[in-house]
Amino acid sequence: MAIRADADYRKGDGDMGVQLGSRNFDLPLEDSLLIRLDFTDDEAWRAVCQAVQKPTPDDGFVGFFDFVDERALDGTDVDELIALLPDETFYVADSRTTSDPELSILVVGYAAEDDSEEAALVPSSFRVIPSAAWMPENNLRIGNMDFEEFLDSVDEDGVLRGVD
Repeated sequence: MAIRADADYRKGDGDMGVQLGSRNFDLPLEDSLLIRLDFTDDEAWRAVCQAVQKPTPDDGFVGFFDFVDERALDGTDVDELIALLPDETFYVADSRTTSDPELSILVVGYAAEDDSEEAALVPSSFRVIPSAAWMPENNLRIGNMDFEEFLDSVDEDGVLRGVD
C-alpha cells in the first residue's frame, strides 16, 4: 500500500493532503494525531477517543488530539506512517488497542540511537493507556520531556500508565 503526503496540496488551513492509492484525504495538523488503523471494533475506537479527551480528576489535564478515522488507512503499517510523518510524534489505535482490555495506544516518536552527543534520532515506540495519553501528548508537544524519558517510564510490558 503506497501512501504519499503532499505538503503543497492543502485543502484547509493546517491540513496535509495524503494520497493512498487512488484515494485522497486530509490529515489535520493542528493537534497530535491519533490515527485509527484497525476498523474491527467501532465501540473500542469510541471508548479510546472518549478516554483521551477526559480531563484528569485532580488537575484537569487533557490531551489535544485530532482523530483520524479514515478507512483508507485500515491495515496500514506503522512504518508507512513513519515515512509519511517524519519527525512527528503520533498515536495509533491498532489491532492491539482493540484487543487489549486497557485499550493501550501505540505512541510513535523519535529517540536517540545511543547516549552519544552525536546520536541520530531513530523511530521508537511505546504504548500508553488512554487515561494517561495526556502525559506524553502534552509534554512532548511543548518540549517539557523527551521521548526517552517516556521510554524509561513504561512498565515491564511496555505500557505507560503514569510517570513516577
